[in-house]
Amino acid sequence: MHVVPVLFDSRLLYARVQRGFFDVIAHEDAIEINGGMSTGDVGWQLSAVATRRRSRITVSIIASRDGIEEQEPGMEDHAYSVRLEPLRPGSYSVTVRHVFRSAPGEGPAQSIIALECDVRIE
Repeated sequence: MHVVPVLFDSRLLYARVQRGFFDVIAHEDAIEINGGMSTGDVGWQLSAVATRRRSRITVSIIASRDGIEEQEPGMEDHAYSVRLEPLRPGSYSVTVRHVFRSAPGEGPAQSIIALECDVRIE
């Protein structure tokens, strides 16, 4: 299994987003994934990692909290963009997972498969 270099950007959305929206774009030497997720309450930070085994790529969008904090009421919606590069021409099977990593003492991480698709780079 190889780590795939990731360019990642995320931002808070102040208008309610449609849950689970995705846009997957094949570029000449890259795959770009634009998506969104709701963290359920405030105080989460997003990051991304990607791994590849042959033509199967798994992208994990990780929502984590630095410490145990008193949860504030409210909802946070995030938009994110992930660019995987460089990739060779070919067909790839891509899985995007949303991973919720709690602070120490709050229990194990929870993972949800948010998207599975096939992408072809010419």
